[in-house]
Amino acid sequence: MLTWTLHTREDVSLVSTEPNGFKVVSKTPSHFHIMANRESGNFAAPPSASATPFEPGQRVSLTADVGVTGDAEAFWILVEYDDNGSSPTTGDLHGAEVDTKPATKFISAALRVKGQGTVTVRNIVLRAFDAVPIGDVSKVIDVGDIESLDISLAAYATGPDKDASALLTFSFRDENGAPVQPRGTSSIHPKLGAYTYLALGNPNEPAETKVTVDVPPASRYLHVSGVPWKHGRQVFAASQVKVHSALNNQDTIRTVEAEIEDFVKSIPLNDELIVLYTTAPPLGHQTLSLRPNRLAKEYEKLGKWIVFVPFSKVPRGTEVVSPTTRQVSREHLSSFLEYASARIGKNNIFVCSSFPDIQAIVAADYLHLRDWRVVYEVRDDMEEFNRVGYSKWFNPLLEQRMAVQADNVITVSPRLAAKMNILSGRSDSIVIPNGVSPELVARAAHLRTKEEYTARDASSIIGYIGHLTPSWFDWSLVNSTAEKHPEWTFEIIGHGIPDGLYLPENVMFLGPRSHEEFVEISSRWKVGLIPFKASTLTYAVDPNKIYEYLAVGLRVVTAAMGSVASCPATHIYDHRSEFELQLQEAMDREMTELEQEEIDRFLSDVLWSERAKTMLSIFGSVNV
Repeated sequence: MLTWTLHTREDVSLVSTEPNGFKVVSKTPSHFHIMANRESGNFAAPPSASATPFEPGQRVSLTADVGVTGDAEAFWILVEYDDNGSSPTTGDLHGAEVDTKPATKFISAALRVKGQGTVTVRNIVLRAFDAVPIGDVSKVIDVGDIESLDISLAAYATGPDKDASALLTFSFRDENGAPVQPRGTSSIHPKLGAYTYLALGNPNEPAETKVTVDVPPASRYLHVSGVPWKHGRQVFAASQVKVHSALNNQDTIRTVEAEIEDFVKSIPLNDELIVLYTTAPPLGHQTLSLRPNRLAKEYEKLGKWIVFVPFSKVPRGTEVVSPTTRQVSREHLSSFLEYASARIGKNNIFVCSSFPDIQAIVAADYLHLRDWRVVYEVRDDMEEFNRVGYSKWFNPLLEQRMAVQADNVITVSPRLAAKMNILSGRSDSIVIPNGVSPELVARAAHLRTKEEYTARDASSIIGYIGHLTPSWFDWSLVNSTAEKHPEWTFEIIGHGIPDGLYLPENVMFLGPRSHEEFVEISSRWKVGLIPFKASTLTYAVDPNKIYEYLAVGLRVVTAAMGSVASCPATHIYDHRSEFELQLQEAMDREMTELEQEEIDRFLSDVLWSERAKTMLSIFGSVNV
C-alpha cells in the first residue's frame, strides 16, 4: 500500500480519502510535493525503499484519476536513483512512466502541485512490468500435420494519448524453407502476408487477441511476428505468443452449427425469442455498448431468449453470453435460420437494427413465411453514413425493402420516422428515443447530490465521450473555442481521433474509457459536450451520451438533433456562432434544485429497462 506524505507546508492540508488516493487543499501560490513512501522530502537523497518493487530494466507505470479545482496545477514525477544520483521523469495530470535503467536501485513517486485550490486523487496504480516491444515478438511453430491453430497474444499501448495500432503476422514455410501461400479469409498484406490487428489495452489491463489460423497444405513451419503499425504510442506484448492445436476446419463448423441447433431447440416453443441483427459491437465489448447491446440485456432480464448477431465476427462463430443469450457470427446466420424455421408465430421476433443488407432482407422474407414478427429499428440515417464514407455495404433499395416489409418500424428520432414513412409509404413509424442504463444511473447517484453539484460549480472542465470522426465531430469549433478560453479545460474520451490532429494545450485526449472510468472522470467535469456538425446525418441522431451526461449530473451543451430539446439542464445551439455563448452560459450557471429534481424525474423515464418494456409492448409481447 502506498503512503502519501506532504513535507514542510503549513498552508497546505493533506487529507487521506481512501487507501489508494488522497485530497490536498492548498492556500499557497507556490509549488509543493506529495511523496510516496518517503520519510524525507529531499529528492536529492534516495528513499529507504522503492515506491514499488521492480527489477532493473522493467517499465514502471503510475496511473491515477486526478481532479483539480481552483488555480491549482498538478503533474506526476517518477525519479530513478543509482550510485551516481537521480534522474527524474515528468508525466502529466493522469500519470507517468519510465523504462528503468540497468543500474537503477530505487524508484520514487511524487505529485507536484502548484497554486491555490483542491486536488483530489483516486485509483492510484503503481506497478512494474516487463516491456517487450511488439516488434520483438517472434515465434516459429512446427505445424506438421496440423490443420489449424488457435493463437493468442495480450498487448497494451503506452505513452502520449495518441492512436496506436499493431499487427500479428503469419507466414508459412515448407520443409525446404520456401514460402507457402496462406489460405482462409485472413487479410493479406503484399509484404507482410496474412495478418490480424491486435487489440490494445493499457499496462494495468492488457487486451487479448485470439485468432484461428488455417494451415495450408505442404506447410511445415509457421512464423508469427509482431509489427508496429502506426506512429504514436508504443505497443508492448504482455505475454508470450500462446499456441494450441484447434480442430480441423470442418469439425469446427459442425461444432458451431451443433451449438446453434442445440440452443434453438432448448427454447420452449411458447417462449419469446428475439433475434437482433445489428451493426453494434459484440455483447460484452469493453468500451462500446450501443442501443442493441443495452436492449438485449434488458430483454434478457425480462425473461426473453436472445440471439445477438453483431457486426464484427464472434470468436469460433458462436458464444455463450448467458443461459438464455447467444451471440452468433453473421456467416452462421443461414444455419440459425435453418433451425429457427421450426419455430412458428409472432412470439418470435427478428429485429433488423440499422443493418438492412441482403442477408437481413433474406432472413426477414424467410421468417415472415413462418409467421415471425419483423421489426426494422432505425438508429441512424445509414444513407448519410454511407455518403460520408461509412457503411459502405448500404444500398437504399434494400433499406426501402426492409421498411416496406417490416411489421413495425421503430426510429430514435422524429426526422428518421418521417424519412421511413416517406420511403415506405407507411404512416405508422414509431419514435422511441435512446436511454440510459439503470446501472449507470445507480452507480452515478452520488454525483447527483446537492453537495456534488455545489462542488462541481467551481469546475472549469468540459468533457466529451463518444466517436471522434471529423465527419460529425466539429473539431475546429472545439479547438477555436478552447484557444479563446484558456481558463477552460476540455477532456475528450473516445475512439477514432483523426491522425495528426492539432490540439490546443487545454484540450486533453484521454483515449477510450469504460463506463466505470467515465463515471470517475466525469466527476470533475461541469459540462458535457455534443459538438456535432450540422448535417442531415447529425439531425437524425438521438445521442446516447446526453442521457449519460445527465446521469452523472452534468449540464449539457449540444447541437440541435434528435430529442435533445426535451432534456433538462440542456443548452442547444442551432448555429456554430451560438456555441460559445451557450457554453459560457452553461459554465457560469449553477445547477438549481429545480433542475436537479427535473434530471432525476427525467432519468426515471428514460431507463433502458423502460425503453425495453415499450419496445416489447409494440412487439405484442406478453409478460412485459
